[in-house]
Amino acid sequence: MLARGTYGTVSSRALLAPSLQLVLGHQALLMQQCLALRKQGGRRTKQKSTCLSSTPMYTMGVYLLYEGNYQALDSIRNTFFWQGTNKKRKYHMVKWEALIRPKEFGGVDFLDIRVMNICLLVKWIERLEKRDDSICIQLLCRKYLGDKSIFQLNRNAGSQFWKRILSVRQWCQWGRRVQVHSRKQTRFWLDLWTGECPLSVEFHQLFSYCRHPNIYVSDACANGTVQIDFRRSLNDEEMAEWARLVELVNQTTLTEGRDVMKWVLEKRGNYTTRSLYKAMTFGGVKDPVLMRIWRCRIPLKIKFFLWMAFNDRIQAAVQLKKKKWSGPEECKLCGERELLTTFCSYALWRFLCGPSSERLVA
Repeated sequence: MLARGTYGTVSSRALLAPSLQLVLGHQALLMQQCLALRKQGGRRTKQKSTCLSSTPMYTMGVYLLYEGNYQALDSIRNTFFWQGTNKKRKYHMVKWEALIRPKEFGGVDFLDIRVMNICLLVKWIERLEKRDDSICIQLLCRKYLGDKSIFQLNRNAGSQFWKRILSVRQWCQWGRRVQVHSRKQTRFWLDLWTGECPLSVEFHQLFSYCRHPNIYVSDACANGTVQIDFRRSLNDEEMAEWARLVELVNQTTLTEGRDVMKWVLEKRGNYTTRSLYKAMTFGGVKDPVLMRIWRCRIPLKIKFFLWMAFNDRIQAAVQLKKKKWSGPEECKLCGERELLTTFCSYALWRFLCGPSSERLVA
């Protein structure tokens, strides 16, 4: 597979079709195994542990799929989650974009194959930066890199496989830090090699005036002092920034050997797809209510029901009306049009006067 992607010039959608056909073929067997899994909880477990999510991994580790491939795979998984073995079409009460969000950010934590595709390809960059001993890495280094880092290449030329690797370099920068030795493989402004962020960010005003933004650290510090060409003279405020930059750069020492990539998102400094996937799917503020629901020691199907109720996606009459349902909107028990799970007077009085009321009084 690597040979086809490396030396081929054009990769059509037909080349990526076998993975999709494999998923469709396994789906029939999966349906027979899931006849008893009528609820979303069981179908979610089957989907995450079988070929519906794992089969495309092998292809995504080499190819950057087309959007049509993503949509086809998502359609298979989405249909299986909501309909299961039933051939009759059922309502999809929640958008797929919401289902693939992590649980702590309001989703169900299904695999986002677009993000995972990028994370798997970034693994190649880490292997290239560390000069893996495998034959594939040695071949790519001799053909495209030489003694350079992959981030030093300015031309987007080569085979289709190589172009896809170059296209995901920006995502690798999220957790990449360079431990400098010879400084020949590190860009002075754009790489994170000293401080807490790249110098182009920390000293953005100076970076905007520099004449050579892609200069290497070895060239900028050739004679033991920092030498940067600017397009104009610096004022007093900028000279103070320059002095701070020089002080920061002088904290690093020059040693023998090749510059080494470290991954700051992991304590051990080694790249993992899990760490980058977690960073790329980060949704901001966590929802404590939903996290309490997912952590409860109750059946998974009840967790899904509570999750859908929290997001107002239960198939009550009010929600079905939005999908052009022809039935009445009123509750059959109380005659009201309120949300069944929270404001139905029948459900409320049954809760207060039922067996649970004794525990409330106690």
